[in-house]
Amino acid sequence: MNKLLVVGSVVALGLGAAACTSGPDKNSFGSRLQTQGGDISTIGQKWSKGESSVVEGRALIKKGEGNVDDGEAMVSKGKSQISQGERMVRDGERQKKEAEEAYRTLNPAPAAGKATAG
Repeated sequence: MNKLLVVGSVVALGLGAAACTSGPDKNSFGSRLQTQGGDISTIGQKWSKGESSVVEGRALIKKGEGNVDDGEAMVSKGKSQISQGERMVRDGERQKKEAEEAYRTLNPAPAAGKATAG
């Protein structure tokens, strides 16, 4: 950005010097700077636009990396929750089966064909 200011200052000085001469000399330094001034300005604008793109791009990369990190953490947490849930289901099924077996031990089913007292 400083280069652009220096170039702009040189162009302004050249234009001022050209204005002080008695007639327009197309080969003078000022005339050449004046001719190049528009081109230099366009180049400076293009450079500035490129710099803005670089800055915005780097910010987007950083944000994307953060999102990936967050996503990976969420995937890890999700897998952990799935594992914990699967263990809970297995333990719960085992507990239910043990309880049903304990109940059958306490209250055996009546034998077929025998009358129950009642």
